[in-house]
Amino acid sequence: MNRVLILVEGPTERAVVEQVLAPHFGQRSVSLHAKVLGKPGHKGGIRNFEAVRKEVLALMNQERRSFVSTFFDYYGLPTSWPGLSEAHGKPAQEKARIVETAMLENVRSILSKPDHPNRFLPYVQMHELEALLFSNPKIMASTFESPSLSSSFAEIVRQCGECEEIDDKSETSPSRRIARLFPAYRKGGSLIAHAPIIAKRIGLDAIRQACPHFNAWRGGFDRYDFVMDDDTLAIKPFKVEKDEDIGPEGRPHCIVVVPRKAASGNPWCWRDFHPGHQSQTEVELLERGFHVACITPGGPGQRDAWHRFLTEKHGLSKKPVFAGMSGGGELQAGTAKVSITPENPKLPIHDKVYARSLVLEVNGERVGFVSVDLGIYTNEHLVAVCKEKFGLSQFVLSSSHTHSDPGRAYASFYEEQIIQAVDAAVKNLFPARLSAGHRSFPQLGFNRLIVREDGHARESWFSDDHYTSENPERIPFGPVDPEVGVIKIEDLKGQARAMVMNYACHADVVCQNYAISADYPGVAARKVEEAFGNNLNCLFVQGAGGNIESLIISSRRTGPEDPFQTDYNSIERVGGLLAYETVKLAKTLSPKPGNETSIKYMNDALKFTGRFDKRSNFDIHISTITINDDIVIATCPGEPFIQLQLDWKKKVEAAHPFVFGYTWFQGTWPNYVPDIRSAALGGYGADQASPNMIEVGSGEAIMNKHLENVYRLTGFMREEPGPVGFTAGPRWLVTPVPRTK
Repeated sequence: MNRVLILVEGPTERAVVEQVLAPHFGQRSVSLHAKVLGKPGHKGGIRNFEAVRKEVLALMNQERRSFVSTFFDYYGLPTSWPGLSEAHGKPAQEKARIVETAMLENVRSILSKPDHPNRFLPYVQMHELEALLFSNPKIMASTFESPSLSSSFAEIVRQCGECEEIDDKSETSPSRRIARLFPAYRKGGSLIAHAPIIAKRIGLDAIRQACPHFNAWRGGFDRYDFVMDDDTLAIKPFKVEKDEDIGPEGRPHCIVVVPRKAASGNPWCWRDFHPGHQSQTEVELLERGFHVACITPGGPGQRDAWHRFLTEKHGLSKKPVFAGMSGGGELQAGTAKVSITPENPKLPIHDKVYARSLVLEVNGERVGFVSVDLGIYTNEHLVAVCKEKFGLSQFVLSSSHTHSDPGRAYASFYEEQIIQAVDAAVKNLFPARLSAGHRSFPQLGFNRLIVREDGHARESWFSDDHYTSENPERIPFGPVDPEVGVIKIEDLKGQARAMVMNYACHADVVCQNYAISADYPGVAARKVEEAFGNNLNCLFVQGAGGNIESLIISSRRTGPEDPFQTDYNSIERVGGLLAYETVKLAKTLSPKPGNETSIKYMNDALKFTGRFDKRSNFDIHISTITINDDIVIATCPGEPFIQLQLDWKKKVEAAHPFVFGYTWFQGTWPNYVPDIRSAALGGYGADQASPNMIEVGSGEAIMNKHLENVYRLTGFMREEPGPVGFTAGPRWLVTPVPRTK
């Protein structure tokens, strides 16, 4: 249940909050509590903004999970009040916007933790509380037992234009106008005070309809709860009685938080909701006009039912966004490493395979990354369990794509071990800072789709009169991405504790070895960890290496009985070279000054058909993640081609762009995802079905959506039309020319 503390200037405002607003919001799982300015027993009244600010900060510090708002009359504010001089003479709603913005900025300017303003929702009543009573002149007059006054009250509204425009002059303020017509008007918060009685009789819905600024005040803490029947998928409203309740018998639950003013088209954000782990409401999204729906994770049937309910019955946009945003705050990080090598596997073990976890948390927004030494790994149940158990708002799985993993027979074992890795990371969170960078060095891989005499490409293991199978001459065919990217996480003592190593090259150096091996990524991660005294965990994350092969490989065996032995020096060499460059880069990285970090992400689901089989459907889920707005991560399931990575890194306006290929959290694993040119040139993964090709252009569509999401996350993409027009200069520039005699 959301808790909102409202600082009011007197007993009249307190009575309206407690008798009118609180019952209404209580039915929507929002608990409102009014506090009169000053010490207990004080009758209220505003002396200056500094005193108000002091109380606001005290309330925010006392209850760090609660919202804090104000309920002050614009009429009578001290002349030194923030924004008051700028607001003078403006229409009512513009006055309110100027003053409330100035209040927020004033509080923000002295806060040590900028997440606090997300919980501060300043409200100034235009121009006085009694203006609300004019929303129904007939009921106000009947409450005074003077029905004849109804026309007089209505005439005041007509002359001013609307209730909230009834001005703030000493003789024409709303309360003075009422008292002039009805001298027995009683202010205050007693049982016989008129304001709360009239407001209750009018009803909150009618007041909202007549008073647009008051109506907008509810944004950010007005919420609605719904529960779903597991069997029938029927959805109905639900009243939460206690903070820990999530619905009768733990049934699927949805919380919808309403923005102050909905943006065009009623956009909304779909968030996973987990009892006990709900993060702070996405204030930035609410301010942009998005509804926020926090929904318990469930199967496709439940997700479809929620979508129909919210879009068809309640009019929200057909396509939600999936996003999370944390204001700047202290970064907490946790990491762990567990073996996912089965005991007594069917294959011999050359080197063990591991799962490495990294959890980042800022202001309750917690995201998790797991890299696994497996070929392809997806697990919807695992993602749901980790999100719910560990309070992760986002969780992604990155496969190194080794071609020598233990096999699919050990799926349940992998799941158990990965849960252990995430659990250990969450239990050992520490204050952290991070940095990132890229380093270019001579390529370790080549583009294995080589263009031949007929203009089309064939894979490197296909020989012809000119090229030898497997490229033993190590010709550096391109394009490739010669950069390694690093994200380094260190504690406040400067000790490196975790690292993400991002590089694009197929992990099949020892393919067909008929033994368990993490291939070169395992060697690279091990050597990086050793270089830092085994005091950190190094997560290898594959880039867009779908068509990139290592220049150094071991010859392939024909079967487990083949007497030829795999040359494991090849992975030691490739992994060692990559580790050397990674360590060299990592040691140059240092965090920016300051201890504040922000993490934002936006998920999207894109629909594609098959390239050759139009009956095939691909449901591709991607996540765009920004850290401090200068680190941008684009996750891509399947095996994207390198040109997609190269083009995106050029376009995205970020200091440190990362493409996390082979990275999944939901939906279809699409196998190879070629760029358009590669799809035309052909070859393995480009136009050869394996087993089913995704439609042409899907790769570009995925990366373009990432680019769009980056602009949205950084606030650069406007949600409403921007300014139009320009001021034209003179059409002609006339230069006088002196006449010659």
